[in-house]
Amino acid sequence: MKVKNAHEEYRDLLTRKQLVSQGLIPTDKGIELWTNQYCEHSAIYYDPAKAIKLESVYFWKNSFSDDYGLNVVEVGVVDQLGNELFSKVVKPCRGYLSEGSNADLWLKIEKDHSFSMADIICADNRVAVDRQLASVIKKQKYVKNLISYNVGFNVPNVLLANQAYKQIDMMELFANIIKEPYEDYYGEKSYKWQKLSKCLEYYDVKLNSYRAVDYARALQKCYEKMPK
Repeated sequence: MKVKNAHEEYRDLLTRKQLVSQGLIPTDKGIELWTNQYCEHSAIYYDPAKAIKLESVYFWKNSFSDDYGLNVVEVGVVDQLGNELFSKVVKPCRGYLSEGSNADLWLKIEKDHSFSMADIICADNRVAVDRQLASVIKKQKYVKNLISYNVGFNVPNVLLANQAYKQIDMMELFANIIKEPYEDYYGEKSYKWQKLSKCLEYYDVKLNSYRAVDYARALQKCYEKMPK
């Protein structure tokens, strides 16, 4: 393995994190290089000339309902190529955690989803995580499209209120593809919203795991197959 700064042909290469900070996504395989002449640490470096603009992001929140309402327990976001941009544990409300064995159940779920104990112990509440996520997205200067299945729930309100972004709700798009008739209480006719599981089955997309970030990746795969 070579030292990055010791070879002229590698001087302009950047890590994925460096590219993302510039609003770019690597598309080449990259090359592993030593980060300095002491050969203590290595990193994967990519060619910025082959990178593309990060323009679309996919959101998903893992949640469940109980007597305390809707509890969000995890948030995951990926870019238009399925690369992870954001993945955080969300601490449920205090009332839920103090009830029976709920705290132990929450800990088990998050550990099963590959989060460390440090991630779980330091988890913030939903409002704080939404704020952190909004900050990450706002730093991406080329982002135009906020995409999810039920945008109003999965995307932070502060981003939904920003007219610089286009909201794309896959739940509405899929309803118009399936075209199952629906009539509401007032007699208004439309198409019935379908469960996400039906959308995944329709496009033959399999979840890699039940982590929120893998749901976001599944949405990206489904959206790529949808007629535009």
